[in-house]
Amino acid sequence: MCSTTAGARRVPAVTATPFRLLSTPTELTAEEIEQRSILASMEKLVEQSNIVCNKGPVSFSPDLPHNLPENVAEVATLDCMPAQQKGRKVVIHAEAQHAMTSGVDKIKGWTLYWKHEERWTNPLTGWTSSADPMTSVKLTFDTKQQAIDFATKKGLDYEVKERAPRQRTFGTNYYAHNFLPAATEAKLKKEGAATKHFFNPEANKSNYFRPLKFHGDGACRQHGANQQAPIA
Repeated sequence: MCSTTAGARRVPAVTATPFRLLSTPTELTAEEIEQRSILASMEKLVEQSNIVCNKGPVSFSPDLPHNLPENVAEVATLDCMPAQQKGRKVVIHAEAQHAMTSGVDKIKGWTLYWKHEERWTNPLTGWTSSADPMTSVKLTFDTKQQAIDFATKKGLDYEVKERAPRQRTFGTNYYAHNFLPAATEAKLKKEGAATKHFFNPEANKSNYFRPLKFHGDGACRQHGANQQAPIA
């Protein structure tokens, strides 16, 4: 629809475009569905390209069900790792939190390493030497399952060491424990008046003795009214 006047150029009429409110449920158009399908396929191609190009961290080792055999360990036949290294056992463990700090930055993730062997003390420097090429090899994974999958696909025998739980107790120490230890307090609560913790058979016994002279040929001279009295 156009409007024309004498001496004026032809201007097309503006057509109102319907807009969609966020709160209004509407169905997707065929064009929007096609665009989403194209975007999803492009993201999948990029992910597969990253796998082929070996991009990302070491822990990025996804399983492709349509390429893996039923026995995942058969993938190790395609690996070029020496047979001597394949026969060894690897350890999968999580770093424990250090007792002297509350930081948790270095205890995230799981570490895979080979057990050390063939080590000796260098007679020249005194340092520890090794002929094992896997001594300094450590692989880091985000989860324990990723580390297990890596070892399985490599045909490696593995051992999993869980992180030791760190127990913390708060509010159990008091000022009185400086004079009566908590262990003694617990013992008194358990035994009550029948306790023999404070029983001392040597009580009321004098530990006084007359010291000897320097050469040990007699007792030192004592002073006082009873300097000649025998020792009790």
